[in-house]
Amino acid sequence: MSIGWGCIDGVEVELWDECYNIETTTKLDLDFNGLNGSIPIELWELTNLDTLSLFFNELTGEISSGIGNLTNLKYLDLGWNEFSGEIPSDIGNLTNLIFFNLSSNELSGEIPSWIGNLTNLMILNLMSNELSGEIPPEIGNLTSLFNLSLGFNQLSGSIPDEFYNLTSLYELNLRNNQLNGEISSDIGDFNVSRLYLRNNQFSGNIPQEFCELSLTQYTIGNNKFCPPYPDCITYYDVGYQDTSECGELSNSNYIIEYSLNKPYPNPFNPTTTISFSVPSFDKVSINIYDLNGSLVTTLVDNYYHSGSHIINWDGSNFSSGSYIVKMKSNNFESSQIITLVK
Repeated sequence: MSIGWGCIDGVEVELWDECYNIETTTKLDLDFNGLNGSIPIELWELTNLDTLSLFFNELTGEISSGIGNLTNLKYLDLGWNEFSGEIPSDIGNLTNLIFFNLSSNELSGEIPSWIGNLTNLMILNLMSNELSGEIPPEIGNLTSLFNLSLGFNQLSGSIPDEFYNLTSLYELNLRNNQLNGEISSDIGDFNVSRLYLRNNQFSGNIPQEFCELSLTQYTIGNNKFCPPYPDCITYYDVGYQDTSECGELSNSNYIIEYSLNKPYPNPFNPTTTISFSVPSFDKVSINIYDLNGSLVTTLVDNYYHSGSHIINWDGSNFSSGSYIVKMKSNNFESSQIITLVK
């Protein structure tokens, strides 16, 4: 980069009043610089770039097809601008990309099928745009993805079967779209720890394989998931579900049975949520014991109406270690092991 009386023709290009050497410029990092207007077409002459980051500016207009010249790019961050139009097809040429962020713009159209060409991607963030249509099955080619964020768009249709090829995912964010259909039992093949499905139109039963996930955070509320729900999901996390289309599985025909569900989170620090159900009016006690069987504290000793109920245990004043949660009523007894880690 140089600043002077003018850029050297054929050697440098001028971008935002500064000169950049065409051959030697490999990184262009202009985050938070207040840049506005469209991207100068001269930028596409910097074909040796491996990093292009224009995050959080005021850039506008469409991203021109010239971006496809930057075939050495590994890191591309154009998030938090005001770009419009469709995602340019020439980005499909950038097969070396590892990081790709177009979040928080005004992009429209569908997620293109050529996205499946970018097989080296580990991070793909298209959140908070105006993207519509279905998730292309070709996205299943991106088996190196660690983070996939498609939330806050207008995506519709069901999740394609190929989607479940993404077994390297740590975080998957699909919230606030119009996605529908059922969640496949193949979800149990994921290694995802953070899963956000809230505010869609997913329906059917949540597969029991959901419980095979090692989730630290997840949201599934405000969908159309039908009961019964897997026992690893607390009623607090189920949240509101529109069950009007559940048919024979609707709440009116859902038989409530005695249950003490797995506390969540577990291990925990310092609080954990304990959910339980009773089919009819009954007295319920829930106590915490240490592993020697000695009573530590009583959480519940009261009468409850038919239905599902939630309580919390705050272990702030207790020592780290494993404890036994024991539920007892006139007709039922069950226990769960929980671990407090400080």
